[in-house]
Amino acid sequence: MLDLRFFPEYPTAMPQIPVSLRVPTRIALLLLIATGVTLHVVVFWIAHFPEPRQWMGDEPMYLEGGQTLASGQTWSYESLWPPFQPVFLALILRLTGGSLLAVEIVQTLLLLLAAYLLSEISRSITGSRQVGWISGSLMLIYPTFAGFAHFLWPEILHLTAYLATGWILLHRRHSFGWLFGAGLLLGVTLSSKYLLWPLLLVALPILLFRVRKGVRRRLAIVASGALMVLGIVYSSDRLQVKKYPMVESAVFNAWVGLHDTSRKDFVDPIVGQYFRRYIEAPSVRERNELMWAEIVAEGREVGWLRLLARQAGRQYFRLLDKDTFLTDQLPGGVIAESGRGFQGTPRHVAKLLKAWSYGLYGAVLVLATVGAIVFPIARRSWSRALLSVLGFALLVFLVSHVKSRFRLQFEPILFLYTGCAVSWIAARIGWTSDEIELWDRRPGTRQWLAAAAVASVLLFLAFGRPLL
Repeated sequence: MLDLRFFPEYPTAMPQIPVSLRVPTRIALLLLIATGVTLHVVVFWIAHFPEPRQWMGDEPMYLEGGQTLASGQTWSYESLWPPFQPVFLALILRLTGGSLLAVEIVQTLLLLLAAYLLSEISRSITGSRQVGWISGSLMLIYPTFAGFAHFLWPEILHLTAYLATGWILLHRRHSFGWLFGAGLLLGVTLSSKYLLWPLLLVALPILLFRVRKGVRRRLAIVASGALMVLGIVYSSDRLQVKKYPMVESAVFNAWVGLHDTSRKDFVDPIVGQYFRRYIEAPSVRERNELMWAEIVAEGREVGWLRLLARQAGRQYFRLLDKDTFLTDQLPGGVIAESGRGFQGTPRHVAKLLKAWSYGLYGAVLVLATVGAIVFPIARRSWSRALLSVLGFALLVFLVSHVKSRFRLQFEPILFLYTGCAVSWIAARIGWTSDEIELWDRRPGTRQWLAAAAVASVLLFLAFGRPLL
């Protein structure tokens, strides 16, 4: 039964939709909760049984740093990596007697908090409670996020810290105490993951400039909190860190990214050889001279426009690939074939997890493009801001060394847009009458064609690599 209020030939004063038609929404919510619980139980199980997951990539380094700091010793490391994840691990290990299970539990709780924060942020931005709970639920039923709750990379900590910063700037920006707390969280964000720090500095003013008065004062309060955390971390006697690590890390990522050869993670990897060349240079100055000289030489030799076109044809496949750090570690994945990841996981379980991951990811890509064109008209300025953030992120990834895990930081925006699409569709077919005025919008043909084109490109980048 359709809600006739969407058709202009009918009067607007129509009877309210019967309660029975809202049942699918309640059923959907229960199914989402059951799916999320099942997913996290399954991921926890395969991470420990029949044998523990084998660490890979940067995980052993982060674990070594955490254990070293937890034992009261000094940890010396290359400044290309952010220092806060080992500090975070050290705190948990110190309090729990070295329990790695405690790390997984804490990160799972942080993921739950991140989902709640995304739900509240989405509700505030769109004005829809439905969009809020849908976007938050998507984070909890998305296999990749569930996987990272059991990994040792800083993705979950970084995600929760920056979402908490955004929540404060949306809901508590008039309180100087809360703003200082946002600054502390921003400091955690900046020192736990380097790659997207320019993006955070772009998004921060967007949130604060929505306050009519006292913007400079609020920026100063947030900045003071962030600088306090950064000062404590980078001046600690227990951490041997060099100057300007964020800038140095960005240059290194661009240097490696311009020389990537494969359209997929972990295929023909080159990071190791470039890192060895990097550390062979005895000083920071010589390292930067080496990287900048080769970046400029590559641009002049190939031509800057051709170089960027080449990057676009490679890096976006790496970024948006259907496979993730979870599916690649399952049997049959490129990481699992190297002896790392989930060894011993039953094949049927691996196939189900991959199917769920691929299917949900494809649906999010399509629905997010629909959500962008049906975004509530009264809140369209927020949509423009979110699209600007996504565009800026894509520019960063155009020249940087890219892995699929880097997209976790902007996928919450896709979840928000997906929530818009699902809420709009539910209102159109009469499943819900809640906040129906937000979705009384019929996009034009041009908008649908544009959305179809964007969705097709995204799906090709995600699933079409084997065809090339």
